[in-house]
Amino acid sequence: MKVDLTDEAKAQVRERRAWWKKKRDVKGAFNEELREARRQLQHGPKLAVHGMREGLEVRRLNLSRIHCCIYYTIDEPKDLVLIVSFWGQEMAHQPDFIEEY
Repeated sequence: MKVDLTDEAKAQVRERRAWWKKKRDVKGAFNEELREARRQLQHGPKLAVHGMREGLEVRRLNLSRIHCCIYYTIDEPKDLVLIVSFWGQEMAHQPDFIEEY
């Protein structure tokens, strides 16, 4: 499957990457973890459904090494995984757009 990001998710990744480069010793870990997540989403994206967004199932992939979560939807007819949010695990709540499942 193709993996793409919404504009909002792209901005969140840029912000998180900048923070990571300033605050962490293992500078390459962020990009390595992101590349591995992309590979995982391309080949096996059907993790448990975490919630709903505009009638679509939202799934979550935990990136434990960099303490982030990727929230995404799957559009099977388009063969597309769309990352809708890139969220820090230290956040006390999930993104506001997710309706409980």
